[in-house]
Amino acid sequence: MAEPHDHALHPVLGELRWDEEGSAWTGSFALAEGRVVELSICSDGGDRRGSLEPAAGLFTWAIENQSRLLDLALRAELLVLYNDTWRAQDASPLTAEELAGRLQWGLLELSDSDPVPVRFVYQAGSLFGHRAVVVEVDTEGQYHDIDLWG
Repeated sequence: MAEPHDHALHPVLGELRWDEEGSAWTGSFALAEGRVVELSICSDGGDRRGSLEPAAGLFTWAIENQSRLLDLALRAELLVLYNDTWRAQDASPLTAEELAGRLQWGLLELSDSDPVPVRFVYQAGSLFGHRAVVVEVDTEGQYHDIDLWG
């Protein structure tokens, strides 16, 4: 049976559940268009509930800046990576807008102890060999890097 400390209802972050194995609060939120994005708030294992208030500020900032950071990632390296490495030889190169339109935001990962406190994870279908595209943001709130997971 779940302990009371395994759940939290936060006014900004919504309903969360503590995942002991992953050392993270997990939940989800709906975007304006209705699509649901998973949420993971990784904590260093200290005061679990104490990590929620700083995460709420980071969450709000991430929601407000997601589109801008994806655009930076596309223009910095993701578009070239796709068109030069992953695009089928007989396919036309994609524009940044076309590639952005084919990515589905599926996970927002926040951390209170990682040098990369924000990760936006996008499902890309077969574009990158069924790998997820991860846009990483540094502690200054600047675009840091991209990764492919999976």
